[in-house]
Amino acid sequence: MSSDRARGAGTFEVWAARAWNVFNEGRPFSIVFPAMVLLCAAPLGLAPEGSLGLALLGSLALAVVLSRFSFPLRGRGLLWLAAAASVPLLEPWRVPGLLLGAFAGYVFFTVFFWGSLYYHLRTGAPWTNFRRFWRLVATNSDPTSGN
Repeated sequence: MSSDRARGAGTFEVWAARAWNVFNEGRPFSIVFPAMVLLCAAPLGLAPEGSLGLALLGSLALAVVLSRFSFPLRGRGLLWLAAAASVPLLEPWRVPGLLLGAFAGYVFFTVFFWGSLYYHLRTGAPWTNFRRFWRLVATNSDPTSGN
């Protein structure tokens, strides 16, 4: 047996990978993120007016629809187009803190936590990996596919 074995993933790496799988790879992220944002926003007073239960029910309905259809690799541009088209319907100017918080949470987890911290710990990538990684996030539905 060789002493040059690859080291196994530590507890932190296992849980970080599981979080990545849920929050950022295709359908699972799309299903979890809207409900997660609402549940985080409500205690902070950032949730929109109206029933939180009704909003969670709406995000659950969206999750059911999104879970039925696969989203193509490199199709994220279509998601940005859909987000722009939904602006009049969602009226984000009524609750800007909610949108900014949701976007900031997504960027932090995807670009900084995953693109810098995780890759630095796992592969030894430089701490500045986020400067390259954000472009992968913007163009791929799975940023690791181009990494």
